[in-house]
Amino acid sequence: MITVPAHKVRQFGVEFYQTSFTSGDVQKLVKFEVLSYSGAEEGEKKRKTAKTSAINWELLEKRIGQSEAAFQRPMIRKKIRELVQYYLDCKESQKLPAIPGAVIMITEKKLNFSPLGKNPNLGMLQIPE
Repeated sequence: MITVPAHKVRQFGVEFYQTSFTSGDVQKLVKFEVLSYSGAEEGEKKRKTAKTSAINWELLEKRIGQSEAAFQRPMIRKKIRELVQYYLDCKESQKLPAIPGAVIMITEKKLNFSPLGKNPNLGMLQIPE
């Protein structure tokens, strides 16, 4: 069980929680798959003459489609290519910034929220691993 401070929000009839997780907690809650990246296969890639995409779109779409539990919001390929290029440029210049961002996690399970203090929307959220 992971317990984190959270803010309970009710918006348009839907209740959700805003919280922060450590990278260790995220790894316990979510399965990540690296579909394509440069690094481990550098020697192999140097032998190839044709330029390949940094993202294996076919594999990504196939993996998402294989499971009812896995999904991805609609992908904007141009935006993803721009982000990949931005981080590659940052890596080259050795000025890689922190990568903050919101991640939406959805569960069918009922989560236990315990309010703390006078505000019923602030408290501790328990999430099963």
